[in-house]
Amino acid sequence: MRLHLRFLFRSALLAGCFLAAGFIPAARALTNPTEGEFAAAKKFIEDGDMKGGEAAFSKLLEQHPDNPSLLYGRAWARIHQGKLQEAIDDLDIAVTQNPKYSDNYMLRAEARMNLSGAAAAAADVNMAVRLAEPGNVEPLMARARLHRYLGKLPEALADYMSVLVISPNEVDARFGRADLQLLLNEPEKAQPTLAILAEEFPQSVAVGQRLIDAEFALQHWDAALKEVEHTAALQPPSAELCRSWGMLLFAKGDFDGAIRRLREALAAEPARNAYPQLMIHLAQRRSGKPAPDLKPAIDGMEDKWPRLIAYFLLGKLKDTEL
Repeated sequence: MRLHLRFLFRSALLAGCFLAAGFIPAARALTNPTEGEFAAAKKFIEDGDMKGGEAAFSKLLEQHPDNPSLLYGRAWARIHQGKLQEAIDDLDIAVTQNPKYSDNYMLRAEARMNLSGAAAAAADVNMAVRLAEPGNVEPLMARARLHRYLGKLPEALADYMSVLVISPNEVDARFGRADLQLLLNEPEKAQPTLAILAEEFPQSVAVGQRLIDAEFALQHWDAALKEVEHTAALQPPSAELCRSWGMLLFAKGDFDGAIRRLREALAAEPARNAYPQLMIHLAQRRSGKPAPDLKPAIDGMEDKWPRLIAYFLLGKLKDTEL
């Protein structure tokens, strides 16, 4: 069975301090394995063998109990096997050994997020931010992602802004800031950053999709359509991209093209069918074609406000209950 974990941090960077560095300083004198023993254990993790890595670090911990570097390594291996509580237990000891080492808190936040939800990770992420060495923006990046996940968008935006003060060219922070500006209904602020990122990373579908969203919100139909066509050429269009494509063609008055793309969105993601069905209905009406009754589909929308908007667009607001 494939293990799916939610990660706040970029795994390569987080692993870097453990895989590339020597030993984590401890609060009291502890014995250490030899460099060769440590390298042999972490080689399992470098090769993606988490079970082997766990076994190797466990064997070393029998000889060097409570060593924080070894506990960190075993916790890393355990998290990637879904052994979350066991990883937390290891990191609890590692934190006791060195309460001022920020990466112990960051890794424990990963485990807590996947075990108990995002809120459980907040205290560890905040501690990692406070303890981070000058110039280390990863804890701030992690807190920004956590805030976004929790729906605290202004707080997430503030964290990304802080990252960019320290590291102005940090790509993830630039993209994260623009993404949040879109969510906070500030497309005019997001669009310039996304346009630059699209030039720097022309093969990025994620950047392309958010640039489309920004151009669409600003009613830059031609620019949005150009980016849609570029993004669609990178890989088979997703349901989201087909919806955007259909909406743009609808806005430009190409109702037949809009119907075609919206039907592709329906085929790609039939579970989310109410909104594309509504727009197909409106496109058919605008083009003078027969349009089926959409009341059953609209009534099936779970949220009240989309239903009201749908009935408003259809001129049938009286047909629904407030």
